[in-house]
Amino acid sequence: MPAIKIQSNDQYQKALAKIDAYMDMDNLSAAQEQQYEQLVAEVERYEESEFPIEPPNPVEAIIFRMEQNGLRQKDLIPFIGSKSKVSEVLNGKRSLSKEMMIKLHESLGIPLDSLMGLGNSGILQEQKTGAAMMLDGSRFPFSEMVKKGWISAPETKNLTPDDIRNIIQNTFGNIASSSMQPVMPKRTSTLKRVPDNYALKAWQLMVLKKAAEETLKATFDANWITHEFRAELAKLSYLDQGPLLAKEFLNKSGIHLIILEHLNKTYFSLVKLWK
Repeated sequence: MPAIKIQSNDQYQKALAKIDAYMDMDNLSAAQEQQYEQLVAEVERYEESEFPIEPPNPVEAIIFRMEQNGLRQKDLIPFIGSKSKVSEVLNGKRSLSKEMMIKLHESLGIPLDSLMGLGNSGILQEQKTGAAMMLDGSRFPFSEMVKKGWISAPETKNLTPDDIRNIIQNTFGNIASSSMQPVMPKRTSTLKRVPDNYALKAWQLMVLKKAAEETLKATFDANWITHEFRAELAKLSYLDQGPLLAKEFLNKSGIHLIILEHLNKTYFSLVKLWK
């Protein structure tokens, strides 16, 4: 099959239409599957070349997170300061200070890269590369982590924040100091509660630790994620044992599926846990 090359907007539109047609089909032949994957890859290449995405505007990033969490301007006061400061920031009349950026990142999970346009980028780069230094041991739900058996620790009452940070780093290794992407918990439009970013990070650390301890026979290959693969995975949702079958299905493709009870203040929409 000849390589697909998109060189004009007309070819781009035709490729999109072809992709839509393939996605509406229940079963694809091997040749159709191959062409579908080639079309998707070429469309992505063309879009990156012709329609480059500019880095997110910091104010837009803040407003996006407000809409996502159902927040109002007054809810930003703990992170930015007074009501007038919040208004000035959102109107582009005031730059974010170092303290504001760190609070917005830690409390709302807004990526530091998205905040770099409103303040000293050098400070942000220092915070990014020194992620371990940003770990505030006093803010982790340490007692809850110990109670759940995630961490083995001595008497917790007399531990200092530095002690807690060291225990966490020793327990989770390099992943504790890495800059992880924020998790995206499912939430309803009426949910006004802001998740605790340290509770989210603690939960994420445990998920990654469990995945690292799990040995899969298959090595993940992104080329396996085809239209047919996604369709087969979706079909499992109809079965009573769907989650267990989905885990087996994903594991055979080199993909970990970790199911872990949430922590307080993560505010996950958790319905049921399967063991």
